[in-house]
Parts: sequence; structure tokens; C-alpha cells
Amino acid sequence: MSLIDCEMPPLRFSGEIGKKLTFLYGNVNGIRSKSEKKADIVALVETWADNSTPDCLIADPEHYNLFRKDREGCKKQAGGGVAIAIKKGLQAVRMESLEVDGVEVMWIKMIACV
Repeated sequence: MSLIDCEMPPLRFSGEIGKKLTFLYGNVNGIRSKSEKKADIVALVETWADNSTPDCLIADPEHYNLFRKDREGCKKQAGGGVAIAIKKGLQAVRMESLEVDGVEVMWIKMIACV
């Protein structure tokens, strides 16, 4: 997994000003892999999750709000699925109107606090 620091203009969330966002992206090839890093935004591919997979196996619900799109269709085809975990205190909205059925892509709009 890769941790990426993103230089941005100062943001304010949870009463903090001037912090930079950290992103964690990884092909987890199953959801058992976990990171010790506490990134602000975690983007995961190959979650292998389905409707029987609880959110808490993908992201810690105490610290993150989770958006996910599981692979649809044939259960014989393993793999797939994407998820984005946003640290609580950051505002984000899933833009489902931009998504296409059958394509494992999600759009998330981050809302800056001013």
C-alpha cells in the first residue's frame, strides 16, 4: 500500500486548521489486509466484498465513514469491488449520478469547510 501526502491549501475540519490530507490507496486482494497508518482517505480496490460482508471488515466504523461498490453479477467470478473510507470529521458525498452500472468506479465529492 502507498501512503500519499497531498499538499493543499489549509483545510479546516474537526476544529483543525492547516492540516494536509493523507491518502492511502491499495489493491488489497481481499479485505483481510490492514494498514497501521491512519490516513484521512483510504481508497481500496479488489475488496472482494459482497452484500454479506459487514462494513467493519473493510474500515473501522469508529474512525471512518465508508462508501463501497461491490462487484455485481456472477458469484463465480471472484474479486472486484471498490471502497473509499473517509476519516470522520471530513465531509464527503457519494456522486451516484456519475456512476455507471456494472463498472466498479465511485465518485466522491469532498466538501471543504470554510
